[in-house]
Formats: sequence, C-alpha cells, structure tokens
Amino acid sequence: KLCTLCHEAMPGRPAAQPQIDPVQHAGDQQCIVCHNPHSPKIVAVAAKVKGDAAAGARKHAEICAACHGPKGVSANDTWPNLAGQHPAYLARILAAYKSGDQKDIAMTPMAQGLSDADINNLAAYYGSLSCSAWPVGKGTGSVAAGKALAKNCAACHGADGVASNPAWPILAAQKPGYLVNALKAFRAGLRKDPLMGGVARGLSDTDITNLAD
Repeated sequence: KLCTLCHEAMPGRPAAQPQIDPVQHAGDQQCIVCHNPHSPKIVAVAAKVKGDAAAGARKHAEICAACHGPKGVSANDTWPNLAGQHPAYLARILAAYKSGDQKDIAMTPMAQGLSDADINNLAAYYGSLSCSAWPVGKGTGSVAAGKALAKNCAACHGADGVASNPAWPILAAQKPGYLVNALKAFRAGLRKDPLMGGVARGLSDTDITNLAD
C-alpha cells in the first residue's frame, strides 16, 4: 500500500519517478516480495562475472558433466540444466554453496573445492551454451493452470520464464522434476532465499506440479 502511493502510474506524475500498473506488474503479490533489502542487486552481482569459458569447459568436463550432461543439459529429471543460464546467477549460487549459505548434499562438497576463478569460469562457460533440452513426457499437472499461476512469477522470472535480471535464474526449459523439488525445498525452508521462501509458502503441492509442467 505504501509503495503504490508514489509508484502507481497516473497522469501528471514526474517521468523520472518509476511508475507501474500494480496489477500488470505483479498481480496480487506484495511489493516486498521482490523489492526488499535482501533482493539480489543486478550490477553488484553481474560485475563479478568475468570468467574464461574455455577454462570453464575444462573444469566442467572434470567434475560437472557426470550430473549436468556433456553440454550442460542433464539427462536426470531432478537435476537442473545449466546451459544458457545467466552467468551472474550461476556465480551467485555456486558461491553460496561454497560458503555454506546454501546447502545441498551433492553441490556443497563440489563447490567447496572450487576457487573463485573456477566459479567465474564455469559461469561463463554455461552462459555461452545454448539449452537444447529434449522434450519431456506429459506431466501429471495442468499446464494451463500453471500458466495462470506463473503470472505471479513473471515480475522476477519473466513472462516466458527468462529472467531479465541476470542475478535470478532462467526457468524455461528446466526439468519439471527439478522445479518441483526446488519449490518444495523453498517451501520447507530447506533451500534458503528471502524472496522464494515467502512465495513458495503459499503454494500447494498441486500448484507446484502445475507450475513445473
């Protein structure tokens, strides 16, 4: 309510003042879901990603290809595709696994063995690839219902699942099984994020399945 006092689009408001149509911008989500002190900062994160894609390819072949596929496209429905992902997001999440801010039984020990240069190189490598994930079988949810729910995700992840903020992940072409597991982990508090924790708590199992499909 406070945000819209200044930022709701209306005639006569100075053009330099950021303005939005609240319904089109975020549906029924509250402003603080995305706009809070813990939100990833685009410039601060993106500026750190200056890696060597060729060096990243070598490191990928050494430790990442077994799970994430030879070209960053995983054959396992519960592991994410990395090809074509935003380098800034990849650098951010790998650094979080390395520091312990984010925990995963497989990724934490992997990331702890990476140097900062390795992280930036891997991020640059995966960002240089194209995600040509093969079609998955028909899911158990409703794509139409998921599309309706996804309007609440568009402010951060884009209307087509491609986030405009490089600090946030691209969801398009991810495996449904991976998306289901990730959303349930956010909902349970097993995966930490100040934005996603609040969003996921409002989702039922059916909502999660529909969104993933």
